[in-house]
Amino acid sequence: MRPLDFRRHFLDACNDLETKIQSSTEYEILKASGLLRELLLDSRPLVHQVNAQYKLKLRFEIGPGKPLPTALGEPSFWAKLDGLYPPDASPGTQILVVNLDGLMATVALRTPGTTFTIRDLIDFEANVMGGVHPGIPKDNKEAQLAQIRSLFMGDLPASLRQLKALSKVVLRGLEPLRQQIESDMVG
Repeated sequence: MRPLDFRRHFLDACNDLETKIQSSTEYEILKASGLLRELLLDSRPLVHQVNAQYKLKLRFEIGPGKPLPTALGEPSFWAKLDGLYPPDASPGTQILVVNLDGLMATVALRTPGTTFTIRDLIDFEANVMGGVHPGIPKDNKEAQLAQIRSLFMGDLPASLRQLKALSKVVLRGLEPLRQQIESDMVG
């Protein structure tokens, strides 16, 4: 029996992610978390399944964010938001190139005493807020994320605004793999 070829599914997931983040509705952006989870975090992430054939070194460019000022004490809330995606960041933002593990470990949000990584954010939005299925916070960290979600940055909850910027980073980083797959499927 031949192994399943998930290349078309990978391309469709990437295209769907692009569509979701172009939306301004909370529901569509929330559903992006399910696609990010499927692509990057599931027990057998889709990106690893399709990249096994190509063995590309996937790299993601991020804006690491400015250091927090310490003179006034720790702020009650900090987020990278649009600054995570270098083209949307402030001019002169340093660009850091990371692999997938580095991206998942990147701090996206912070409250006094607690940091929330990209992995935390995707898991929370997908598994608690309903990106894949609704649930309830299972620990203090998720309870804090639920409180953060009530903070709006512009027209979106802070966590969804961060998810939107993250999706742009992911799509840009996956572009070489997308191009390779598209080329192979045509030829």
